[in-house]
Amino acid sequence: MAKKRILRKHEDIRKMIEDTDMKFIMLNNRLFDDFYKLGKIQYRPKLISDKDGDRYINYDGMVYPYQEFADKEKMLTATFDERDFILIVLLKFLSLHNFKGYTKEIADYLGYSDKRVKERIKKLQFLEGTMNNTFYHKKKERTMYPDGVKVRVINEESEDGYENGNIKRKFYKWHLNFDCDYKREVDEHGEIQDTPINFFKVTIYDLDLYTSKLLNEKEFITYLYFVSSYNANQDIWHTMDKLSENLNTKDVKITEKIVARLIELRVKDKFVDENNQDFPLFHVKRPANYEKRVKEREQPSAYYIPMYNVQMCERLNDKNSDTYVSNEAEEVHNEEQPVGSTFGEKKNQWGSREFGDEIAELFG
Repeated sequence: MAKKRILRKHEDIRKMIEDTDMKFIMLNNRLFDDFYKLGKIQYRPKLISDKDGDRYINYDGMVYPYQEFADKEKMLTATFDERDFILIVLLKFLSLHNFKGYTKEIADYLGYSDKRVKERIKKLQFLEGTMNNTFYHKKKERTMYPDGVKVRVINEESEDGYENGNIKRKFYKWHLNFDCDYKREVDEHGEIQDTPINFFKVTIYDLDLYTSKLLNEKEFITYLYFVSSYNANQDIWHTMDKLSENLNTKDVKITEKIVARLIELRVKDKFVDENNQDFPLFHVKRPANYEKRVKEREQPSAYYIPMYNVQMCERLNDKNSDTYVSNEAEEVHNEEQPVGSTFGEKKNQWGSREFGDEIAELFG
C-alpha cells in the first residue's frame, strides 16, 4: 500500500520564504495590460505529433483534428481572472526558492481547491505573452529578442525526489516564463549586464494581505494595480472610470467601494513598535479642484501612493530604514495637479518609455 504524501502546510512554506533574503518578486507590468485588463485571452492549442499523426490539444484535454487549426489565424479563448493572477504571484515566489512539491500544497496555501489549481496551471501553460527575452532555467541563459517573442506564461517540469529520505516521489516545479523585460548592456569590463525593466515589486507581506483574508481577491488585485502603476518620478492620476476599465470592472460603483476600503484600511506588520501601531496601505493626493468637481457632480481624479508596499521594499533593502511615522495630514493631501502628470496610464510598458533604472534605484 502506497504511503500517504507528506504535504507542507501553509506555515511551513511561509517560513521557508521568511527565513531567506528573497522576500520580494518582480512581475511584468503587462500582466495587467495584456492579460487581466482583457479578461479573455486568445491562444493557440498545442500541436502534438505521435504514431496517430498530427493534431491539436487544448489545456482541458480536448483534441482537435489537425485540419481544424491549419489556419494559423484561428484561435481559442480562455479567461484570465484574479485567481490566475494570484497563482502567478505565488508560483514566482516558489520558483525563487527552488520549490518542488505538489499542487495540493499550492492550493492549501491560497485556500483554493486542488482540482481548480491544476486546471489553472494547465491553462497558464497555454496562454502566451510577448516579451523581449527568454530565459532557459536549466542553463540559466537569457536570449534577447529586440522585436519581441511570444512565450507561454508558465511551464511545469517534474523532478524525482524523496520524502523522509527514503520514499521516492515525483514532485513538480513551476517557472514563470512571462517574467520581466530586460535591457542588455556591456559594462566597462566588457561583461554583459542584463537589467530588469518595466516591472513592479511584490513582497511576501503584500501577498499576506490576501492569504490572511484581510483583502479579498478583487481588492488585492486592485491593490497590486496601484503598486504597478506607481512611479516616484511621475504622478499618475486615476479616475474611477479609468480604474474600472483597467481592472476589467463594468460597474464603477464596485471600484469606488474597493478603493474606499483600501484607503481606509490600516495594517500592522512585523515592523511596528510602540510609536507606530499601524499605518495605511495608501497615501492619497487630490488635485486642488477635487471638491469643486465633486460638488459639480463631475468625476474627480486622485493619485495613490502605495505606502505599505513602498515601505516594505525600503525596509527589505535597508534593515535600518526608519519605520513609518503616522501623519494624517500626509495620508490624504490636496494639491495642485502638476503639469505633465498622467491620467490613468502607465508609461513603463515594453516597447515604450523605460522606467527600469528609476524603479531599480528606488527599490534597490
